[in-house]
Amino acid sequence: MEKFNFKKNLGQNFIFDKNLLRAIARAGDVEKSDVVLEIGAGAGTLTEVLAEMSSKVISFEIDESLRLTLESLRDKYKNIEFHFQDFMAADIDSLNLSSARVIANIPYYITTPIVFKLIDHIKKFKSILILVQKEVAERFASNCGGKEYGITSVILQSIFDVSIPRIVKKECFTPSPKVDSALVKMIPHNKYKISDFEKFKSFIHLCFSMRRKTLINNLKNELVTIEENSSNVLQKLDIENKSLNNIKSTKSDLEKKLQENLKLENNLNIKIESLKYSIENNSSLPIAVKKILDNPKLRGVHNIIGNLFDVEEKYSLAISVALGAGVTNIVVDNEYMAKEAISYLKENKLGRATFFPLNIIKPKYVDNDTINIAKPLAGFIGIASNLISYDRKYQDIILNQLGNILVVDNIDNANIISKAIGGRYRIVTLDGELLHVG
Repeated sequence: MEKFNFKKNLGQNFIFDKNLLRAIARAGDVEKSDVVLEIGAGAGTLTEVLAEMSSKVISFEIDESLRLTLESLRDKYKNIEFHFQDFMAADIDSLNLSSARVIANIPYYITTPIVFKLIDHIKKFKSILILVQKEVAERFASNCGGKEYGITSVILQSIFDVSIPRIVKKECFTPSPKVDSALVKMIPHNKYKISDFEKFKSFIHLCFSMRRKTLINNLKNELVTIEENSSNVLQKLDIENKSLNNIKSTKSDLEKKLQENLKLENNLNIKIESLKYSIENNSSLPIAVKKILDNPKLRGVHNIIGNLFDVEEKYSLAISVALGAGVTNIVVDNEYMAKEAISYLKENKLGRATFFPLNIIKPKYVDNDTINIAKPLAGFIGIASNLISYDRKYQDIILNQLGNILVVDNIDNANIISKAIGGRYRIVTLDGELLHVG
């Protein structure tokens, strides 16, 4: 491994200390009869220890350059099963797991999507032990009332007993990351009966929408907003109806339609929140997008926008929300390449996809006056496109999607900045709250 080219975009930081690797396996309560699911085999050092201590190891690794190293390890240990693919695109049901243990040293940038994918299959696991950034681990395990206690803490602790059995110093990794890591141990429990987990997550997001306010005030504000919107709509209806000769016969019908629209609005808001979580978790790409990316015969296809940049963990949620469904838009050389891809989808009845030709898409910006107003205000972090790193040939694409979005630390400061700039641009917070234009 001395000459191995570590890939920063895959978050590759390996551990070679045998004593530490065995301590990690022990922290995961691995026994000889256990089946272990490992996410990110890397150099195979933890895989080897797990193979010695368990009956079977099912390990995922996305980096094809590690195939020879790992296959030589499989020749030595017959109880290892490698899958060389992205775990986020894997079909966990096809593995036929039951009461398995998850033990993994996962990349910082994809911690939350992996955790929520495991939650979707929680009945298949009796414990989860992941090595993550220390700051993230503290947020996962934070006690109620603590400084780090927030949305993720509540969601995880509603279904897991969460603990931090060990801190792992940054010097223990090769290459060394900038921060320390920690083991997070999660054991499923049935303390609370949650009938609809997606609605539960949406409710928790609402509860934490304004952290400085009490829970009842957050919920009250939501109800007041709905009431104010309803009142405004009714006032407009009254003004319009005064000009109609048949006001009595039409008013009743319009009010009924209003109530139906309010119910529809509420249902759409729930679906929007659900879609936001689906995007954050990156649970799977649409079939049409997968087929385009996997077809080597299509010319000029680059990748989806979500795979064209790197982002620090602390900004990842904000950037995901800012992109929204645009994360799966496909970048191609030009409009002719897009037409070829669209024809392929139509001919094979594979569905639809959105294409961004490099030669057509124009960049978007925040004007200098707005930047000068927002920059000195509390909580302003920057323009979304400036918080990620990417190949300059994709600059117009990135600026088109993120060049006119401001990133702010929390919702309170976002509201203040939005008013200061006259609501001219979208604002997203580090916790994923989004303020639209106006």
